[in-house]
Amino acid sequence: MSHIGYIISNLILVFVWHSDIRADAPNPVEESQTFSSVNDNRINESGEKTFLKQRGSICSSFKNLMIHHLLFLVRNEDQKEEIGPMPREVPSKQKTLFPQMTDENVWQRLPRKEPALPSWARMLAESLPKTVAGMLELDTLHREENPLGKKFAAQLRWMVANANHCDYAKAYAEFDLKNAGVSPLEINRLAHNLSSFTTPEQKAFAFAKKLSREGFKITDEEVAELIRDFGAEKMVAIVHTVAFANFQNRIFFGLQLKLSSYEPVPAIPSSWDFSKPSVAKSRESWAKLVSPVTVQSVNPLTPLENPFEDLQKKIANQKLKKIRIPMPPPETLDRLPPEVKKRTVRINWSRVSMGYQPMLTHTWFACMDTFHSEAKMNSLFNNSMFWLITQSNQCFY
Repeated sequence: MSHIGYIISNLILVFVWHSDIRADAPNPVEESQTFSSVNDNRINESGEKTFLKQRGSICSSFKNLMIHHLLFLVRNEDQKEEIGPMPREVPSKQKTLFPQMTDENVWQRLPRKEPALPSWARMLAESLPKTVAGMLELDTLHREENPLGKKFAAQLRWMVANANHCDYAKAYAEFDLKNAGVSPLEINRLAHNLSSFTTPEQKAFAFAKKLSREGFKITDEEVAELIRDFGAEKMVAIVHTVAFANFQNRIFFGLQLKLSSYEPVPAIPSSWDFSKPSVAKSRESWAKLVSPVTVQSVNPLTPLENPFEDLQKKIANQKLKKIRIPMPPPETLDRLPPEVKKRTVRINWSRVSMGYQPMLTHTWFACMDTFHSEAKMNSLFNNSMFWLITQSNQCFY
């Protein structure tokens, strides 16, 4: 508060106090007599006079103190170049009666319970600790905060795991369904009796299975029906949920996972600080690992006579195709940070994903960016793997 503020506040205090004993106020003796009559005459006339004298003395002293204080403040306003501003408290530098530990030291000493981790996290954490944190964050988002709801999202994940014959992922999907209140009988219907589900749900389950096994056979009509049933936002959420489930299934297959005795485990609450350094297992540089090899034979799925020219033709034909899902309104991208928006608008699938499901998309990108920065993979090897997987999935993109 400025000095002027102090002056105004103190003037108000003086005025309020003085108004209680102003000349035209009711006779205090009369007031005290009324008080004494109500209270069984516990204050006699002598006591009343003594009380009034004391109160008058207190008022006079208080007024003098306020006036003195106001004059001091006014003098400070006139001479603040000489006297300087009033000192401010700096509590952070004040010494306390007892020493205080840092937050880090306190957390190390508190008896907090550390939740059990899934097997895949325990296998990958030695070489990719930050990536594991990102994957756990993504896992929690899809299991606990999926915009489709816990039940429907877990049903889609079960469908993907069943189509891929991934027992590990299926066990986790069933675990989440039970926690969402789904009975074992209803879970069993996913495998044997889909007729008990609504028509839109049945279409979504068929889409999940087809996208997992033969995504290149999905038609424009099938996507259009799902958009009519669920709307564009939920349709994009369905695609992300199925894509994430397939991503996890491939990880589980690659690690050859089997359920440990304590699994499945609940989703891990997201509380990761990616700015903190982490210690990853050292590994050989790519220059030492990669050496020239002679490829004896290659059997591509679609042989190309003139690879580059044929590829250019395919790209041109792909650009002529009509987009399956309407682009989100431009204003949906205005809420993104400038750098993220710049990267998003250049790629159609990024525009659709960020526009309709920004949280699912952002968390996915964050996880992938963490992996790239931590794994430090050779660019040629990385893109070659991407090309081979794209070819095996017959992905037109």
